[in-house]
Amino acid sequence: MPRPLITLRQSSFLGLTDDLAVEARPSQASILRNLYRLREKLIVRGGTLPLGDAALYPNTQIDGMAWFRLSGVDVLFTAHAGRVLNLLHTVYPHEQTNSSGKLTANRNTSFAVVDGRVYASDGLSPVIRLTSQRADRAMPVPPAVPTLADGGAGALPAATFSYRLVWLSADGNETAASPTASITLGASRSVAVTRPAMPAGQDISGWRLYRLPAGSTLYRVVTTIPDTTTGVYLDNLLDAVISVNAALNTSDRTAFPPCEILIEHEGRLVGARCADSSQGDMFTVYLSNFREPWYCPVLPTLTDPNQGTRISIVGAWAGEITGLVSHGDRIYVFTAGSMNALIGDQPLEFSLKLVAPHGCVAHRTIQKLHDRLFWAGADGVYMASQGQPLRRISDDLETAFRAIPAADRAKMHAFIWDSKFFLCWPTGAWWYDVRYDIWGEHTGWLWRTSATSLFQGTVNPRIFAAKEGAARVHELETGVTDDGAPIATDFASRDEDMGQPGREKRLHTLGALFRLSSGTVTARLYRGTGELIQTITYDLSTLPAPGAAITRMDERVTEAGRDEFFKIRLTHDDALGGYEILAVDGRWSLAT
Repeated sequence: MPRPLITLRQSSFLGLTDDLAVEARPSQASILRNLYRLREKLIVRGGTLPLGDAALYPNTQIDGMAWFRLSGVDVLFTAHAGRVLNLLHTVYPHEQTNSSGKLTANRNTSFAVVDGRVYASDGLSPVIRLTSQRADRAMPVPPAVPTLADGGAGALPAATFSYRLVWLSADGNETAASPTASITLGASRSVAVTRPAMPAGQDISGWRLYRLPAGSTLYRVVTTIPDTTTGVYLDNLLDAVISVNAALNTSDRTAFPPCEILIEHEGRLVGARCADSSQGDMFTVYLSNFREPWYCPVLPTLTDPNQGTRISIVGAWAGEITGLVSHGDRIYVFTAGSMNALIGDQPLEFSLKLVAPHGCVAHRTIQKLHDRLFWAGADGVYMASQGQPLRRISDDLETAFRAIPAADRAKMHAFIWDSKFFLCWPTGAWWYDVRYDIWGEHTGWLWRTSATSLFQGTVNPRIFAAKEGAARVHELETGVTDDGAPIATDFASRDEDMGQPGREKRLHTLGALFRLSSGTVTARLYRGTGELIQTITYDLSTLPAPGAAITRMDERVTEAGRDEFFKIRLTHDDALGGYEILAVDGRWSLAT
């Protein structure tokens, strides 16, 4: 071997230093599979465990999932086979009372909470309201015209009497009123009012009858029937009696349409992607009345700041809405090719303005972390933050991202956990660490939908996910294996030139520090051309000294270890977990 012209030098191969002036950007520095960066070390990700004892309804899949805390109780709502279940109920799994058939199976379902109550829809089935125990339709359809008849002797004068009727929802809120029914009677009679048939599956709690007093333009309450069994009311009240009662609200009380996407914004329910053409379309944003998430006017009263409205995207960037997010005092509305801001707080002021020509491929990829927004577009993952230019953060993965089929990109979803943005689709999963600007990959994570909880003082955030095509929910980062399967890890450094570009180097030793663990790690040394130079195996349970917690691999490199660039790759398959890489380095000299 030629004698080195300089003394041996030490070089780090981790490429994860915070000093970006010396190292390449961390996202360009390495490949991390099933590993996270934790300060100056790499740790294996946590495993996955099934939530509960058994699968739910066989041969189906989870269509949507969301975690909430309602009245101090944690709930994990899942849309499954047209039902809603609470998987954190003390009796697992707990099907919400009255939820069967309320949703359409195999359709993406969204959840949003307004004033402590959760609303859900899949874009085809009407919006439902959830508590920790029940699932009720938020607003029934308006009633048909009531039937009127002479009720026999009574106190009413000779006149024409006009009536309108409303259903009461499970919460006691009124539907839009029925068409007017009128009858003319002689003196000293009464009116028998027969309500129309109640439609099935509407969660109606009762009905309320209004009548128009003579000489008035306002219908007044005659009676409220708080049940669904009473079908006839005999009206015998004089105008003087009912004229002091509450008047019928004649503002537009159109029910909030079914929406595949639901979010909350400043006390309003906001939705998009209505697949029921009789109630809406895929190009319109629907905003409910303030703190009345069951109403969404078609023709709002513009002078009433509490009214909701409907706004369609028009112009060159018009298209089907693919995502919504509430961020600060704005709602951001995405199509496949644009990001738009919905500003204003009342019907007279609501407007949509183009922000950027970068769209979103799937609503479930939109996530918030501090002042940042993340989402997946057609050409990569984007990040927006206050006062900063829009940035595509996935350029280092561009080739791999574009190779994902468009159909799979449309099924992408994401969640935030431990300052990381996790992006999942039917055949893969990546994560982006915001702190270090570094990407990694998770293998064995084939999730269809996911949900995360918030920090609860004594309970750390939890991650829940359901597999594609499977009726089973798993909790992530809770075990040391993937439901019993070992977690294989893979670290590959960037191409290292040791600060001597254009010079051939001779690598003498390859070293690594590990936390004392189990299993065998395989280290591979490559030339910059990708040619394998040497393979080394090392037992992680090797105890260098009594009581030691750290073990060190320090192996001599073959004489063939010469090149301008080197790359180190470490792989490990440990069924017991606990794998940590603390450092990877080597001693080298110039070869000539």
